[in-house]
Amino acid sequence: MLWQAGIGYYSTDITVIKDTERKDFAGYLFLNTPADSTLLWDELKLTLLVRDCQGNKSEPIHFPLRFDFVPKEELPGEWQEVANNRLGAIMIDIESAQRFGSGNTVITNP
Repeated sequence: MLWQAGIGYYSTDITVIKDTERKDFAGYLFLNTPADSTLLWDELKLTLLVRDCQGNKSEPIHFPLRFDFVPKEELPGEWQEVANNRLGAIMIDIESAQRFGSGNTVITNP
């Protein structure tokens, strides 16, 4: 789930893990974001959880998201294997709260 100050919750997105990785997996998810400098002032929180085929759920993990003009950080060596395993995309189209309401975005509560 993605929450944004001034907008609320976006529709929940689900990423299905490939059959070959379902028992034990490590990797990353990515979120495509627009090149919009007005996002610099927005506050976003991403909440992730893992659910298995029987409906068991992990505890949610909360990530604050922030946009800034900083150089890309070097990835620690112990994360290199994970960095090479893309699990999937978070398919949510975000926009800045400043531009929200222009008529092309639909936001719902989870």
